[in-house]
Amino acid sequence: MNRTIFLSVLLVLAAVAHGDEEVLHISVAEIYGYGIFEASSSRRYSGSSSKTLAIDTVSGIRFTNKTTEIPGRVGTNFGFQYSLNSTPPGQKVAVQSIIRFPEPGLHHPNGRVYQKSVESKYIRIGEPSLHGYGFDEFWEIVPGEWRFEIWHGDARLIRKTFNVVLEDDS
Repeated sequence: MNRTIFLSVLLVLAAVAHGDEEVLHISVAEIYGYGIFEASSSRRYSGSSSKTLAIDTVSGIRFTNKTTEIPGRVGTNFGFQYSLNSTPPGQKVAVQSIIRFPEPGLHHPNGRVYQKSVESKYIRIGEPSLHGYGFDEFWEIVPGEWRFEIWHGDARLIRKTFNVVLEDDS
């Protein structure tokens, strides 16, 4: 099996869903694939703001290179696919997907500087989700350590680090 168990967590978290008290038990967070990927389709549904960069939805994910060393070039997509294997299966759970950029951060041409990108979303327990980034513009390419994290409340469930390197011009 080509799955990498990245982090096992045993948490009992209280969640309020539709006014009813429900116990959510997150037992394992697994990474199924990581590195450079291609997507069969992509759609941007949110523009950049002072707090986060634009968010794209992608489908048809296929990892082409299992690596943590990422070439800094426009068109490169990288990240990891994961799932929370817990109970109850299929239940929606709120997570925060965070990417922490290396210093000095991403300098947007409009003057904004981004130290991190934070996306709050719901995922379903037991179903694969993607936490990724794609270099659409040259200004986004900052060499160094990029830390990808998945959080639920105050608990970090997954962390994966990628090293972005600039390509030689020779």
